[in-house]
Amino acid sequence: MERILIVGGAGKFGTYYTRLMKKLGYDVSIISYSSEHTKSSAQHLGVSYITSPEEASSFDTVVFSTPLDKTPEIIKEYEPYLKEGTFVFDLCSVKTQVVPVLKNLKQGIEVASIHPMHGPGIKSLRNINMLAIPIRPSSNYEELKEVMTKRGAIWTETDANKHDELMAYLQAFVHFYALCGATFFQKLNIVELMDFASTNFELVYHTASRIVSQNPELYSQLQELNPYANKVREDFASLVNSLKDSPRKAFFDAYDAVPNKQKILNTTNLMINTLVDNISTTIAALGPEGTFSELVADYVLRYIRGHPKKKFYPNLLSIFKSDADVLVVPVENTVGGTVMDAMDFILNNPRNIFLEVILPVHQSLVSLPGETEIKRIYSHPQALAQCSTYIKKNFPEAQTITTKSTSEAIELLAKKKLRNTAAIGRGDYAKSLGLQIIEPKAEQIKNNRTRFWLLGNPSLRDIESSKWKTSIIVWGNVDRPGLLRDVLDIFAKNSINLTRIESRPSRTRLGAYKFFLDFEAKSREEDVMKLEESLNGEVTFKLLGSYPVIELKESDLGI
Repeated sequence: MERILIVGGAGKFGTYYTRLMKKLGYDVSIISYSSEHTKSSAQHLGVSYITSPEEASSFDTVVFSTPLDKTPEIIKEYEPYLKEGTFVFDLCSVKTQVVPVLKNLKQGIEVASIHPMHGPGIKSLRNINMLAIPIRPSSNYEELKEVMTKRGAIWTETDANKHDELMAYLQAFVHFYALCGATFFQKLNIVELMDFASTNFELVYHTASRIVSQNPELYSQLQELNPYANKVREDFASLVNSLKDSPRKAFFDAYDAVPNKQKILNTTNLMINTLVDNISTTIAALGPEGTFSELVADYVLRYIRGHPKKKFYPNLLSIFKSDADVLVVPVENTVGGTVMDAMDFILNNPRNIFLEVILPVHQSLVSLPGETEIKRIYSHPQALAQCSTYIKKNFPEAQTITTKSTSEAIELLAKKKLRNTAAIGRGDYAKSLGLQIIEPKAEQIKNNRTRFWLLGNPSLRDIESSKWKTSIIVWGNVDRPGLLRDVLDIFAKNSINLTRIESRPSRTRLGAYKFFLDFEAKSREEDVMKLEESLNGEVTFKLLGSYPVIELKESDLGI
């Protein structure tokens, strides 16, 4: 089993075994339904390829990973070119049609029929059942068995009829059961139901939907070609019909019949918890706990469907590099102005802005209870800058010490119980750690607010807002006098109110800039393209997002 040809090796299932056998050190080649597809797939997989069945004679192992209904005829097509000693096996899910063809292959050919009980997306063969029908087994069959079991597969031998009888329940019934559920779900308002759904509902919904989201041709053939499947479907339909009029008795009967109840509950609880963890929408915010970004993340949780959860990151770079579904990004502050790092990261970020939240920011000066003399003040540089006037007036001799975040300053003070020391940050967070508030609003500008953009594409509940904005990036494709003025004229002529314009280096050449523009409008991609077209290709407009704006009050935050 040195040189292996996988017929259908460019398909999803064939690709899995092409990669696996190559990884195990075998010389693998593939052939697919067209020469062009075979060639491109082989290049992608890093293997060789052939373009006609005649070339199969140079291989000592030929594997058929081909459509169920076509596999018998494909095997017959290759038979004349199979040399003596070749090991031939298929990977089909129904055996009663293909096994007779394999049995009729000319003598001298080693033959088996294999059914790996998994899909193409698995990470490992550990604990995966592999059903094998050894038709004319020899040393190559034993080698394949050893290779698979060493990788953790569970190898079980059977015959074609027993295999298909089992698969009528393990595959055909399961798929038909899912088809019934998914078809029924499709008649419902799933978006509304998911707002109120239990984890049991979500588990059943996702499991049923998973089956019908895959290969309809394969799943329909499993029903049509398995000779035992029709009887199983009839029995199931009859049972459903008999249960509908007496559900109470049916539930008690089923309860009494279930073995190992606690084991089943433990297993399914693990499945549910895993499902919740994996379908959760992750919201990335600047951390640690206690930052103003966390306040915004907490507020936005109410609008995101499913199971949203927060995850904290130490800086903006780590937020933008994360695989989080939603990014909470501070972009502008009344005192500090634009957060330039955020703008630079957004330039090359694929996520859209879906919401703007304007947060009132009050920086509280806090200390240990009973503290009267302050010699040191800890906080983030921006918070210290926002409170510089207050500090100079009330604590002119105090040393200011910077931290990575306002919450870090508060935690440092609380955990180390630093005497003669204060911190600046969120007053509500400080109180939760047992600190006292010396001044609840130490910032010099009392209307201090920070603007946050929420980036991503989560499933959202309706957000009520009378104010909408659109953000775009604009850059010139030519360099001529008056180009920026012409861009701005478009907005004036269309009575569009610009709320911000700001430039950032394009990082392509010295003196080249890209411009961030915000304007009051609810826009679509095609609306922005029309603006771009009016300048005859001299500029490019990139839509960052069209989004509602929410201006929060302290009462909205519960602090």
